[in-house]
Amino acid sequence: MAVDVFQNHFRMQERMSISRWNGLRTELIWIYHGQVTPETRHITAEHSAGFWVWLLKQGSVVVKKPGQVWRAQAGQWLMVPRGRAVQSFSADAEILSVHFLCQWPVQPWIYRIETMS
Repeated sequence: MAVDVFQNHFRMQERMSISRWNGLRTELIWIYHGQVTPETRHITAEHSAGFWVWLLKQGSVVVKKPGQVWRAQAGQWLMVPRGRAVQSFSADAEILSVHFLCQWPVQPWIYRIETMS
């Protein structure tokens, strides 16, 4: 399902002019690579400002929002859902975490994570 959302979005975006693409605002906020610390393994986190993607290098994670659950294990990427979510990492979890912005000047975001399941 998630792949279909991205494929449909980017098919639509292919018709845009290069000048429109030049207006896309991107900003790397931070990158972290390492073990998930014990104090952040099981927390409720707010992921509203920008986007987060996690590559699970080792271990696993479960992210929950009301009525929705996302899971990833070693070797998989997870696009973290926007908003407030409960995240639970395994004790051996090691991640590459990237927090970034990606938006058009007149629209809030390039795509909506809430539509993915």
